[in-house]
Amino acid sequence: MEQARVLADLLGGKEAGYDFSFRSAVFKFADLSIALIGRTRGDGKWLNDETKVFYSGDRPVGAVVFGNLRKALRLEKEIKEARRSN
Repeated sequence: MEQARVLADLLGGKEAGYDFSFRSAVFKFADLSIALIGRTRGDGKWLNDETKVFYSGDRPVGAVVFGNLRKALRLEKEIKEARRSN
C-alpha cells in the first residue's frame, strides 16, 4: 500500500520516495495471520504469546506478530517512527 501511495504522489506531480531498506509482509496460513515487520534477525523479546519484538539497543527495529494484524500495524508505525527519529 505504501508503494501505491508513493506512485500516486509521483503521478500527481509531488516528490515522493519509498524506503526499500524497511520491509514488512503479512502471510495467512488457514486462520492464522503472521506479520513480519522490519529487521527480525537476532534475539528478540517476547512481549506475549503472539508478539516478538527485535531491538537495536533500546530502539525497536522489527517484530513478528501472530494473529493480531491491528497490533502489527501499530508496531510497524512505532518502528518506522523510531527509524525517523534516529
